[in-house]
Amino acid sequence: MTVEAEPAPSGPPSLAGLVVGITADRRAGEQAELLRRMGAKVLHGPTINTLTVGDQDRVLAATADVVARPPEVVLERWIPLRSAFRSFSPPLGSVCAAGW
Repeated sequence: MTVEAEPAPSGPPSLAGLVVGITADRRAGEQAELLRRMGAKVLHGPTINTLTVGDQDRVLAATADVVARPPEVVLERWIPLRSAFRSFSPPLGSVCAAGW
């Protein structure tokens, strides 16, 4: 018995009839446009808003303060942040608590 494979579809896969949620803030417009071109209905609900920090000196001072006087406990939910904290000196890296 011979089974013939169906030809591969040409062009991008179709997302027609699907609803896709985008939780990103940055570049969400580009993602949405790509998904719409593929036929998806797109809903946008950013979970975090990215803001430009106006006063860099305040941010640098606050960061230096945390490094100089590490908190007893740091709770975070973003895995890359955990890795960044662990790359600091051992006192700060040792206070990181695992995210949920």
